[in-house]
Amino acid sequence: MFQPTRYEVTGVQPVLGHEPGTFFEDDLEPGLERRLIERGSIQIVPAPAVAAQPRLDDPKPGLPRKAAESTATPDSEE
Repeated sequence: MFQPTRYEVTGVQPVLGHEPGTFFEDDLEPGLERRLIERGSIQIVPAPAVAAQPRLDDPKPGLPRKAAESTATPDSEE
């Protein structure tokens, strides 16, 4: 899956319609990206981490599936 690069507009002028101080994601042509970075108009920033959504059938959210299965209590008593 393709992931565009995340940028912050660091200069005083808008870049490609994005105001200074804002973030945007795009697939810029390498030469354009290099020129914008060199003149201080943009900088590359890491994309924010996306938290995994817990599954509705997960018995112990947050634990690896094997760990959750090993700590699960049996439903029947003998």
